[in-house]
Amino acid sequence: MLRFALAVGLASLATPAFAGTVSIKSADGTSLKAQHQGAGEKGVVLVHGKNRSAQDFEYLRGRLASQGFQVLALDLRGHGASGSNPSDEAWAEMDRDVCAAAEYLGKRGSKVTTVVGAEFGGATTIHAAADCDAIHRLVLLSPDLSKSGDVTVGASLEAMGEKPMLVIYDPEEMSQNRSAGFIEAKAQGKVDVTIAAGAGAGVKMLNRDAGIEGTILSWLNASYELNTADLTKGRTIDSAGEASDIETSGVEYGTKND
Repeated sequence: MLRFALAVGLASLATPAFAGTVSIKSADGTSLKAQHQGAGEKGVVLVHGKNRSAQDFEYLRGRLASQGFQVLALDLRGHGASGSNPSDEAWAEMDRDVCAAAEYLGKRGSKVTTVVGAEFGGATTIHAAADCDAIHRLVLLSPDLSKSGDVTVGASLEAMGEKPMLVIYDPEEMSQNRSAGFIEAKAQGKVDVTIAAGAGAGVKMLNRDAGIEGTILSWLNASYELNTADLTKGRTIDSAGEASDIETSGVEYGTKND
């Protein structure tokens, strides 16, 4: 298994002016709110976990914008400024929201768009990437892969083709170990893995391990500089993994929020 770690020197740059709250439409017409910041050809969509909001990414949004990225922190339907109390049907449609956010950045100049998804947002991001051409690569923070035990991300991981991924997880959490192994087994493209022992899960990892932010920035910049052919030439993972553990786990999407 590749352990991805990059030393990074972060320049002290002024944070670009905050563009404010924007409205976007999902494919089914659902109105969504998001926080847009920065400009340029390098796009990043930030996707929160279950029962969370775009506010979780306020600091990271600013840091990425200050490093030259155009950033959109999305409130998924039924979350934050995009509403409340999502219906049972809404959960299965949230991958459309992620794609709509990536398309929004594409229309505003992003040539390469990465989606950063935390926990439930990570699994939703995988589903979105399976058939969304506007999503080019993924960063997954302790992705929570199962939904009620009968809907999994295995098929989506295969369908997304060779889109590269960075997976960050805490090995002290058994469910995260299974998720990382499953992604490695199913992914068709390049997978880089960073272990963050004791960092917990989701956006909280950024607070508990100061090195994660630098790793994300380094990976994003390196991924953007390389062309698509170089990025997706081959997988870094050879092991089969414990795929069956995820397929039948029965863990509900995003129930582990702490």
